[in-house]
Amino acid sequence: MTTGVRTRVSEVEGLPALMSTGEFAALVGYGRTYISRMCAKGTIPATKVGKEWRIPTRRALQQLGIE
Repeated sequence: MTTGVRTRVSEVEGLPALMSTGEFAALVGYGRTYISRMCAKGTIPATKVGKEWRIPTRRALQQLGIE
């Protein structure tokens, strides 16, 4: 039994190099606000571009132990 999240995460090669907090939250199954807080705390790697966070997908998944 695989969930939609696991299926998408297993296809890391097809994912964009950078994601917004909303895109990344949908991928890993967390809320966008929670992901934004994790970015601000440095829990996951991210760069702020204006008011938005950009998350390097592969590194962030590795940091969370998902990939």
